[in-house]
Amino acid sequence: WWGKSAANAYGLFEDTMAKPAGHSAKIALVEWLRKRYKWVSSFNRDWGADVASFEQMLELTELTGSNTEWVKKDKIDFVRLIVDRYFRIGSEAIRKHDPNHMILGCRFAGLNNPAYLPAWEAAGKYCDIVTTNVYERVDLTTGETYTIHKGKRMPLSERFKAVNKVTGGAPFWVTEWSYPSYDSGLPCKHGAGQRVDTQ
Repeated sequence: WWGKSAANAYGLFEDTMAKPAGHSAKIALVEWLRKRYKWVSSFNRDWGADVASFEQMLELTELTGSNTEWVKKDKIDFVRLIVDRYFRIGSEAIRKHDPNHMILGCRFAGLNNPAYLPAWEAAGKYCDIVTTNVYERVDLTTGETYTIHKGKRMPLSERFKAVNKVTGGAPFWVTEWSYPSYDSGLPCKHGAGQRVDTQ
């Protein structure tokens, strides 16, 4: 759901910029930047960019600048706008027509994708429970469950606590987790999860 640029928290910004000039999402993005900066000269100064006009942005397929930190901040702020609207509008519609059931969010696909940070914030704000698939590992010698986060092994309980903090303390539910086994009689070449010898 984070778009094709899954390696960063602002893939939805980049995917929006890749759209054709007349696409409604791209028009909304350029209008958002216009309101934020008022003048293209202010945008160019802060981003370290060289864009002739806001109208020209509609013709571009990517937008970046030399002031990397400023660029990242604006891109993530735009993604925050998108995810806030996504969860707010969806939750309001569900509550209007089905007020007696919990909203379980969108079920994220894991714990360690940086693209989820803005989305977790919004999900925690509007959903009753934040849900995710988790395919982490177990040390078969010690029984410890762990994840690899930012290249380092981390106890899974610590990662859960960190995600829970980002969601503002919203309940967090693991809705999918499995271990494919080699003795199943199937090739066991596809799907997520740590492979184990036996059922």
